[in-house]
Amino acid sequence: IESIKNLFLRDDINLVTITGFGGAGKTMLALHVARSMLEHFSGGVFLIDLSAITEPALVLSTIAKTLNVQEEPKREIKDTLTDFLTKRSILFVLDNFEQLVGGAPIIADFLISNPHICMLVTSREALRLRGEQVVAISALSNEDAMQLFLQRAQSLNPAFQLTSENSSIVSNLCEKLDGYPLAIELAA
Repeated sequence: IESIKNLFLRDDINLVTITGFGGAGKTMLALHVARSMLEHFSGGVFLIDLSAITEPALVLSTIAKTLNVQEEPKREIKDTLTDFLTKRSILFVLDNFEQLVGGAPIIADFLISNPHICMLVTSREALRLRGEQVVAISALSNEDAMQLFLQRAQSLNPAFQLTSENSSIVSNLCEKLDGYPLAIELAA
């Protein structure tokens, strides 16, 4: 969280992509980063869920809908958004971008038109754009996986504790789940 936050605190970075396999925790990490950045973006932090979109051309329309910006007849949505976003400091979290990677140039063009806007993207692969900072996440270590299991188990049963009787079972479970955060959360 801190390393991604520090990237956005630099003046020369406005695009960070969190990459990793499905279930690696990209969305959860992005949400934690977004929450920690609220005070740095006076215009707000907005989550844009792209999981239902398959056409790259719809990305900007989805952003506009999230901001409640109306599309104008005979005008490109990019231009309408650019006018609306002028001098606004906003962080967009574009979640589930993997099916739209072919539309990455739309994001690049949008960021060039809106240099005060930042984007945190989650995707199974990098966008391969100039200036993009890629943060690849991988499976959790067994220690971190056990800690996640404990946190999630306690959210359901506050009395749950790791004991000498169950810690080896939890450890084996976390290993069998390959340290995948989503699988561990579901198991807990």
